[in-house]
Amino acid sequence: MASRPSWTLILEDRFGTVTDEYVFDAGQLIVGRSRQCDVVLPSENVSRQHARLFVEEGRLFVEDAGSSNGLWVDGERIDGRTELRDGDTVRVGDFNLRVRGGRSGTEERIVHARLVGKSQGAMDQTLEIVETTTLVGRGRDCGLVLVDPSVSRVHSRLLVRPDGAVLVEDVGSANGLFVNDKRVKVWQLSGGDRVRFGSVEFLVELPGSSTVQMPALPSRMRRWLRSAFPRAIVAAAVALLVMLLVALLALVLPHLDSRRERYESASTPPQSATMPGSQAPSTTSPAAGTLPPESPAVAGAVAGALAQARSLLAGRRLEEARKEVAAALALEPANAEAVRLTNRLDLESLARAALRDADRALDDGRLEEVVQDLFSIPLDSGYADDAKARMRALLPQLERARDKACTGRGATTFPCIRWKALKTKVEAASR
Repeated sequence: MASRPSWTLILEDRFGTVTDEYVFDAGQLIVGRSRQCDVVLPSENVSRQHARLFVEEGRLFVEDAGSSNGLWVDGERIDGRTELRDGDTVRVGDFNLRVRGGRSGTEERIVHARLVGKSQGAMDQTLEIVETTTLVGRGRDCGLVLVDPSVSRVHSRLLVRPDGAVLVEDVGSANGLFVNDKRVKVWQLSGGDRVRFGSVEFLVELPGSSTVQMPALPSRMRRWLRSAFPRAIVAAAVALLVMLLVALLALVLPHLDSRRERYESASTPPQSATMPGSQAPSTTSPAAGTLPPESPAVAGAVAGALAQARSLLAGRRLEEARKEVAAALALEPANAEAVRLTNRLDLESLARAALRDADRALDDGRLEEVVQDLFSIPLDSGYADDAKARMRALLPQLERARDKACTGRGATTFPCIRWKALKTKVEAASR
């Protein structure tokens, strides 16, 4: 018998912070401000019973339960019941419910990544990432549950992009998210990376990556190997590097030779153009301007491409910078600087998209969404100054919204307090 499709609702507050996750495959969920609801949203613009989500024959529907402020799906207000699909967003007051799932258990199960436990609390565990969005944390509703005091209830989020790249994002954890011992906010994972949630560490395995896991040795044997064969280990590492260099040269040299031959052939005048009594140019001498096939030439080409990529990145010409990084990776796939630039370009692309979303939200008068988008841009981004400038320009509108909400007897209401806090937060961040 085919299993029922499972649905996941990811709850985000007005600043885009993930606060909870709900998984169900049958029945219904009541959403509202009342404590008796299945999904409780504590906000004045959410009705006591605002909406109802329910499953019929494996299909997910939502309908307004008589709310005062309405129900929105992907930016459009709905009347009556509406079918939801994977990727839809339901807006209830200040909150968003992002819909994930709906795939039957009989469909092909795609493993986007594996996390192999390396720390004491996760040793010998292998966790498979099969959803496009997976929450990691101590909470029982998380897709990957890590029972460890250093892990927050909702610690991080794993996102799979349409191109298959896997991103990991900190969603406000107390003890941080680390990739290769560096604390990060958002990072694109590569095969062999070490990702750590608090103090729980995993090794990342991606489909098609060349990461090979050796069986763990007993601690006594590891200590004996470290004390008895340190020089042998270093020699083996050097030998491995030499072998990799030889293999790389074997791939690059024929390509450079063929380029040199084509250049010499093109630059040699035809025999009929040789003047009587003159000597034809030698075809055995290297053509001027061609790169010699030695490895320093490859290193120089890689360095030049990366320098150009950094210059383009500084000028925020991201697509051109990606082409330069791709050219460097084609010559040296394991170049660490190229990988770092790839991650940086991904972060800058997200920041640029957030800036554009903020501009669109501003045109529509959705001030809180503008703030949410601007605060998602990292402080070290090339777009951080643009975000601060937009925050400063936004302050007069936030002040008017605050004054309107706080007029008369509204000074102690929830909207007044909210707009005051939002203006204070934007004012502090725009300095």
